[in-house]
Formats: sequence, C-alpha cells, structure tokens
Amino acid sequence: MVGLLVAARFYDQFPVKPPACGFKKVTGIPCVACRGTRSLRALADGQVGKAVAYNPLAVLGCLIAVVWLGGYVVRKGNPPRRSISIKAVAVITTLLLIGNWVYLILTNRWYP
Repeated sequence: MVGLLVAARFYDQFPVKPPACGFKKVTGIPCVACRGTRSLRALADGQVGKAVAYNPLAVLGCLIAVVWLGGYVVRKGNPPRRSISIKAVAVITTLLLIGNWVYLILTNRWYP
C-alpha cells in the first residue's frame, strides 16, 4: 500500500497511464476497485475526505496496512497472537467489498 501511495503521488509524471476499467466499459457499472487510483492520488496529496469519497475501501486498506506494519514494528517481527479466526476475516472482507461496491454503484453518476 505504501508503494501504491508513492506511485499515486507521482502518477502524473508516468509516461504510461493505466487502461480504463474494462468491467465498467462493458457493463456500465463500476467494479469493486473503480476510482481506487484517484482515491490513492487524493490520499497521497493529503485530501482524505476526497479520497474516501472516491473509494472508501482503498483508504481503509491503507489504514489497515499502516496499522499492521506498525504492529509488526512494535512486536519486533514476532508473530501476533491469533485473536480472530480466518473465517471471520473472510466474512468481514467479503462484507466490506460488497458494501464498497454498492457505494461505488450508487455514486457512479457523480464520479464517472
């Protein structure tokens, strides 16, 4: 995620741009990751509100990555105690992806 934020910060200087979303091009509705690049660009510029408006799950993913990395540094590389099951993580992740996708579909007309 940190690498993506750095890449997003210098996005305008890259000679090649990513292609348009094929899923949205075919169906007319955004995919679950649509507007993620714009979200990370806004986050890299310090515009948190704008980043959340573009794609809330991209911002949440960055926050989780920072917390996870911070925990790793605090633990000095020792593995964490497992306090939540893999099944619970899978369910929570699935619900977050679905919720984010619904949000992106509902806000599609404001963010082409």
